[in-house]
Amino acid sequence: MSEHSSLPVRPSLEQLKKQAKDLIRAYRASDPTALGKLRTYKPNISEPDGHHPATLADAQFTLAREHGFDSWPKLKRHIVLTQRPADFHEPTWGANTWDFFTAVYEGNKGRVRQMLRDEPWLARAEYAYLQPLHYAVKGGRFDMVQLLIEAVVIDVLANDAPVAPADFDS
Repeated sequence: MSEHSSLPVRPSLEQLKKQAKDLIRAYRASDPTALGKLRTYKPNISEPDGHHPATLADAQFTLAREHGFDSWPKLKRHIVLTQRPADFHEPTWGANTWDFFTAVYEGNKGRVRQMLRDEPWLARAEYAYLQPLHYAVKGGRFDMVQLLIEAVVIDVLANDAPVAPADFDS
């Protein structure tokens, strides 16, 4: 999703966990910036020695909200689902294929359109027998399905590749 654009292209769950721990450490050291950051999403948090001190879960929630997620578990799930598989071999599958699949899964139409302008073949890219349409459906991005179908048709027509009814029989 475009609201998750503050995440790096390849986010690290370990790095985010470290950031949450650093935030809670700064808060416990009475850093006013850390307290302000936590209170942005958890206004009832008190000073470290008060009645409602912040917890690590509060710091994780704050980081999740900063990155456009409703909760830490949703942020974690997103990272796990979009993480490049260990067996992804760029020379075989294409340097931008996984990033394209991730943009499709996230429903990032602007990124998908830009990538298709640069590399129209990505609409028909594959990894482990899956194509971008699979990732659009898996992510519940039915508007992305339409965009990808149109991109495949345009790519096929632009390359004068014959499309016969027999191509759809299976």
